[in-house]
Amino acid sequence: CRVTDCTIERVGLYGIDFSQGCRDCAAVGNTLRDLGAGGIRVGGVDLDGLGARRTGGIKVTDNTIHHIGRIFHQGIGVLLTNAADCTVAHNHIHHSCYTGISVGWNWGYRDTLTSHNRIESNLIHDIGAGILSDMGGIYTLGIQPGTVLRGNHLHHIWSQAYGGWGIYLDEGTAHLIVEHNLVHDTKDAPFNIHYGRENVVRHNIFARGVHALASVYRVEPGHFSANLFNNIFTGPSQVLFRGGYQGDIRKAVTSNANCFWSPGGKLPPSMNPETHKKEGHPLKVSFRQWQESGHDRCSIVADPKLTEGKKTWRVAKNSPALKLGFKPWDWSKCGPRAKAKRG
Repeated sequence: CRVTDCTIERVGLYGIDFSQGCRDCAAVGNTLRDLGAGGIRVGGVDLDGLGARRTGGIKVTDNTIHHIGRIFHQGIGVLLTNAADCTVAHNHIHHSCYTGISVGWNWGYRDTLTSHNRIESNLIHDIGAGILSDMGGIYTLGIQPGTVLRGNHLHHIWSQAYGGWGIYLDEGTAHLIVEHNLVHDTKDAPFNIHYGRENVVRHNIFARGVHALASVYRVEPGHFSANLFNNIFTGPSQVLFRGGYQGDIRKAVTSNANCFWSPGGKLPPSMNPETHKKEGHPLKVSFRQWQESGHDRCSIVADPKLTEGKKTWRVAKNSPALKLGFKPWDWSKCGPRAKAKRG
């Protein structure tokens, strides 16, 4: 079934729900607004459920979803729980009280059905509104092989207390590719991991996170949460890489071939604000100390020469980030397309 070019407004819960056993369905070109909870929800049974009740192949594209969570503030713009092979692309999500797009429904490293989902070219902004905490522009949870977060534009994300993150990889997120995203003007870090493993983070711009530019809240022994390379990190920000409640931030990720910049001054330090006393890690880690620990030895501190426009940011042809291998993206294509251009 398809829900196409409809307007759904002033309903108490979610506007559209593809539930157990829904396959090869679509919601395209709709406007969902003034909703009690969230916009579009997709999901079926988990790994232990009957095959006939598994959900997948859902297409959620070119929708405009705004002013949601009016009654139930935790409503999400697009929520994928247990679902595979879905596409969430070219949606415009704004003015919510909580997360923009959420993918995954299993905590930790247990195998899941959630895999091979594409979250691409979405425009997400002005969410959170300072009402709830522990939220992000795009949120993921659990093992998700084949899932890609690509070419999304996220900005102005503000939580009540902690957790106003841009891209937020929560408990056990693993095997994701996070690439070509533009994330800026967030309360906390534009990129955050609670804990996870074997994620690839490349060719993104992470800018102007008030409290940090990247963070990992639980460092686990034996593996890194992510590999970060060919990204642009630009301030101002209070902290470069921020640790959380467990472990040393220097052991959280591998990082190299990135371009760092702090307009008007030197780079801020990386920090372990919660573990420096109880675990004996240094409170502040200078960029030189960060490099001595094995990170970013091929990275540079230089102006990436970004030009900010209303719809996209551009990287100058002589940007030093390009010499490191950064690949630009056209974020003006984020959000809904004209009917004739829909895939």
